[in-house]
Amino acid sequence: MHASHDSPRRLSPEELRTLFLFEHLSDSQLQRIAAAGRVLDAEPGWLYRQEEEPRWLFILLEGALALHHRTGDEDLELGRTRQRGVYAGAWEAYMGEQAPTGYNTSLRVLEPSRFFTMPAAEFGAAVREWFPMAVHLLAGLRIGLTETQRLTSARERLIALGSLTAGLTHELGNPAAALSRSVAQLREEVAALHHDLVRILPGGAQLAQARDDLAGRQGPAGNVLARADAEDALLEVLEDLGVGEIAALEEGSTVSGSSSRGLRDGNEAASEDADDAQQALLEELATTLAEHGARPEEIAALAGARAAGSAAEPGLEDGPGDGTAARGAAQAVVWLARTLAVDGLVAEAAAASARISALLASAGSYAQLDRAPTRWVDVRELIDASIDMLGAGAGRAPQGVSIVREYAEVPQVLAHAGELTQVWTNLLDNALDALAETPEREGRVIVRVGPDTLEGGVVVEVIDNGPGIDPEVLPRIFEPFVTTKGVGQGTGLGLDIAWRVVVQRHRGRLAVTSEPGRTVFRVWLPTDLGAVDPGEAQRHEP
Repeated sequence: MHASHDSPRRLSPEELRTLFLFEHLSDSQLQRIAAAGRVLDAEPGWLYRQEEEPRWLFILLEGALALHHRTGDEDLELGRTRQRGVYAGAWEAYMGEQAPTGYNTSLRVLEPSRFFTMPAAEFGAAVREWFPMAVHLLAGLRIGLTETQRLTSARERLIALGSLTAGLTHELGNPAAALSRSVAQLREEVAALHHDLVRILPGGAQLAQARDDLAGRQGPAGNVLARADAEDALLEVLEDLGVGEIAALEEGSTVSGSSSRGLRDGNEAASEDADDAQQALLEELATTLAEHGARPEEIAALAGARAAGSAAEPGLEDGPGDGTAARGAAQAVVWLARTLAVDGLVAEAAAASARISALLASAGSYAQLDRAPTRWVDVRELIDASIDMLGAGAGRAPQGVSIVREYAEVPQVLAHAGELTQVWTNLLDNALDALAETPEREGRVIVRVGPDTLEGGVVVEVIDNGPGIDPEVLPRIFEPFVTTKGVGQGTGLGLDIAWRVVVQRHRGRLAVTSEPGRTVFRVWLPTDLGAVDPGEAQRHEP
């Protein structure tokens, strides 16, 4: 944007009196304003940006402007005007040292415009000198309104979040419950189907016993090398039994897709694709069996028993390898692996369904924003809801970060449940953000809850092994607008709100200690709000 400062023109006292901001000033006051200010011609573009040093007061003489407020990376337009005499910029300079250190909005010129400008220092000094009582009243009013707006805004956001969450949990609750019932019924039907199948199969009782034995086992999941060795050993047994070739012939395209058509047609010269399909099938079966802790000797024994039982079965055509006996052995092994795989899928679906129901229950708990003014609550339940909604349960935790709960038995506390939930959310959010700054470190957040054996009440500690808080910031960490996060990433209000909720609303205490590798936020809450002198809580103000 181009602003012309060449040959600056000044306004006369008479011209200034036509502006509503100056119309009731005396002649001498107008002369002082006229001497300090000048006319500025501005082309379309940004006249100043939010957070820049507030050096000038701008009063529109002619043209059009728009005010913007930046939130994160977005500039939100607050409004447009052509009204002569509107002012913007450093109008709060009258507050002196308490004035903002940056413009609180951005001003964009919409068309060639003209402004009367005045240095912020000159404007502030004149207002303080001419209207000292009004300055005190306005400063107090501004601080009070800012405080009220900040608190009510936070409260309104909590209520809006609670309403949204309550609506979502209600709408999702019915399908989630239906999913849980369907998965449970599916598990029962699959079990009944398997039971019916083994009843009509020769040797079915042996197959059912093998399935039941393996269903309760688990392979070496934590040891990659042991798991690989187990799969290799099982794969070798399956290859010796000819399971891949026989199963491919039995199942055709269902097992191997189009690549097995050569086998299904009895082509002895198997294509390369068919060989790959057989190998993939063997590896799939070996992986499933290894996941359930099957041992090679068990599979070999099962195949041998099944082969002996199948050798005399009438009506079966000879297949590859050892004919009918080999075919029966392959069928048994494939049936066992496939059945275990289906059982595993149903179990995963059941676990996922239960997790969805648990998250919805946590969301419902999170949404209980003070249904009563105060009620008796277990702080561990509120913390669990916050962790589920914000922590690892909701994918908020950075990769490699674990959240550990160390809970002891504690008494219930009389509290504003929704406000306390916001405290735990803010503390956890700060801990997770701190750990995100050091991705090379294995992050860990510990939430420790225990009773206070000396004073009574409940103590909650949120501990992280992040980089720590800057020692210069630490003494002011609970002040409004103080943040350790990057520009646009934090408002500086989370810990201020947490302190007000704990200290002022619940007559508790909130303290912090920090060094590189260990930051601890410690909350003490009385069990009964009425049992603590409000002044006592205030005396612990950080």
